Amino acid sequence: VLENRSPNSFTVKWDTPTTTQATHKYRLSIEAPSIAYASEYSISGDKSTFNFSKLPDIAGTGMLYTVKVEYVVTPTGSDQEVVAAPLIGSFTTKPLPPTNFKIGPDPFEITWMKSPTPNVSSYKIRYKSVEEGSKAEEHFIPTPEETDTTTCSFTLFDVYAGVQYKVNVYAIVEESD
Repeated sequence: VLENRSPNSFTVKWDTPTTTQATHKYRLSIEAPSIAYASEYSISGDKSTFNFSKLPDIAGTGMLYTVKVEYVVTPTGSDQEVVAAPLIGSFTTKPLPPTNFKIGPDPFEITWMKSPTPNVSSYKIRYKSVEEGSKAEEHFIPTPEETDTTTCSFTLFDVYAGVQYKVNVYAIVEESD
């Protein structure tokens, strides 16, 4: 189960076995073949969470990772490890946020710099009046296809001059399993 995530880390949690052995541990592995990333860890058997941190900075943000958790025991009187069937899950890290958010040159236009995350597919623009009880508007716009374009823009609609609005722009990656 995914506990929390950020652009370059995430924490997973799993249920521990109902009975445990004297000598037991977990073997964890993580991989993202699309960016040639893989790593393995071994932790004590009394743990049930693990933080995969220091994932690749920009290339690894907004990326799909596959995690495998294996329970490994060494039965009493044996020197052979016994490995349980692995738990396997796929998790996507958060993309880096867009930056340099500004009011654009045209009326009700906003502009921002694209997220540096390579696989951002779209941006969610959410805005609402700061007035009590106002309803939020949400719009999705695709990432510009031109690779040399670094700035995005959107014109807010159904807004009124002289009214203050709270505007958020989020980078979105398509999560694929």
